[in-house]
Amino acid sequence: MITYAAINLTNKKFYVGSTTDFTKRQKGHLNSAEDYPFQNSLRKDPENFYWVVSEDDGLDTREEEQYYLDFYHGTVWCYNLNPSAVVPPSALGTGGPDHHLFGKKQDPDYIARRTAHCVGETNPAYGKRWWNDGKGNYALSKECPEEGWVLGARGHEEGKFAGENNPMYGMSGELAPCYGMKWFNNGVELRKAFECPGEGWVEGRGHWHNNGLEQKFSIAPPGEGWVRGRLKRSK
Repeated sequence: MITYAAINLTNKKFYVGSTTDFTKRQKGHLNSAEDYPFQNSLRKDPENFYWVVSEDDGLDTREEEQYYLDFYHGTVWCYNLNPSAVVPPSALGTGGPDHHLFGKKQDPDYIARRTAHCVGETNPAYGKRWWNDGKGNYALSKECPEEGWVLGARGHEEGKFAGENNPMYGMSGELAPCYGMKWFNNGVELRKAFECPGEGWVEGRGHWHNNGLEQKFSIAPPGEGWVRGRLKRSK
């Protein structure tokens, strides 16, 4: 899975996401007509956004995206409306049963057919690495594209987001916008807030559960036979 962030260079707000095909996903963002804060800002001035893209970790989970959502969702720095990287958003971006795809699954055979050509050496990106020329140009290649190019993923050339250049530099502890916020759930959706959102909400967030065959991130065990914890990957 590839994790990416689109950073507004004016106000330092960012949108974080994950995908298996960044080029396609980025094009979808740029051409989207959805009426959301991130999409509206991106549509208004796409050149004002800087995209930071990680290398594909080869996993099918969205743990890295969830890590940033846990820390920044609900703060002035984060565009994301949905606090969960795995729960589909509702019309309000909060996730839950109101979403038209909630509870639905794709046919396993269909998923297998779609992913069969992207496993191991059949993956178009197999053995390739990110290169950059230090001037904002990037390429995914097995070998150095041209003289003067160096290894490096997007957003890391010339220390562009290292140390004090990072928009979040120094914002830890009490200085962090989300300092003091806690996770709450009502058994259906998650929300990060300084105080309990209302009746029926309790403190706490979801966890990984598995039934020995598959794993899901949910507030409570999805059903009988499910236990808390992730599946152990076979060596």
